[in-house]
Amino acid sequence: MEWICENRQLPDAGIWEMRNRQEQFVYSKVMNWVALDRGIRLADKRALPADRVKWMRERDKIYEEVMRKGRNEKRHPFTQFYGSEDLDASLLIMPLVFFMAPTDPRMLGTMSAILKNPRDGGLLRD
Repeated sequence: MEWICENRQLPDAGIWEMRNRQEQFVYSKVMNWVALDRGIRLADKRALPADRVKWMRERDKIYEEVMRKGRNEKRHPFTQFYGSEDLDASLLIMPLVFFMAPTDPRMLGTMSAILKNPRDGGLLRD
């Protein structure tokens, strides 16, 4: 948890392991949020020592950052990394990990964009 708090701002190669660059991947940010959220829950449930205030503050910062930077202003869905126009199907995990509701208009917009045919900017083919 402490490592995430101190290093969450660093770019990475993402789950797709891009070899030519590092970015601020939205999936990585969401997984950092998940780790902090579950760490807080586990510490509470098991009465483990934790810097709960710090972890909650960092978790909330990640959420706010993803909501502010993780979407493309032109297309509106969540994108692969900050500043990108590329879609990323891995972001469909967001409702499954309780990052946001599956009925949130931002999530519905992301699902809709992903479900389009690639010739229309989506990722789904027959």
